[in-house]
Amino acid sequence: MSIALPLSRIYHQLPSRRASRRPQHEAGEKCGLASLFRLATLIAIMMSASCSVPQQPPPNRYQSDVDVIQQEARPVAVLHEQALAAIDDGQYQQAIDYLQRAIKIQPRNAWSWHYLARTYWHEGQLERCVAMIERSSSYGSYDDVLGGANDRLRVQCQ
Repeated sequence: MSIALPLSRIYHQLPSRRASRRPQHEAGEKCGLASLFRLATLIAIMMSASCSVPQQPPPNRYQSDVDVIQQEARPVAVLHEQALAAIDDGQYQQAIDYLQRAIKIQPRNAWSWHYLARTYWHEGQLERCVAMIERSSSYGSYDDVLGGANDRLRVQCQ
């Protein structure tokens, strides 16, 4: 519905002073209290109409990237949980399979590489463990917790 129609009705229903006792200005307009009242009323109506319209937030131009990351993160988190449970049960090959699937989904997930390094350490494959630690460190250089875990695992591999 257009706002112009109600405003025009309101404007024409306001009382006007056709016969004004005040002198006219140079431009030929009447300067009266009724004119100021009309103007103030119109401004108030326009402002209240613009305030009542819900404003949409600006579109997030990275929303599609965020959606993809969230869709990928859930399966990887589940695979991490399964791998850690397999490590706790001593099923190292099963843990390696879970972690390799997680790496296929998110190749730059530093925690996947760390868990894989930990699994290789449990199996006694220390050279592979060190290689996986290096890869985890390169992808997760921003994560202090991961850096500490990688450093502790690196010491255990020596």
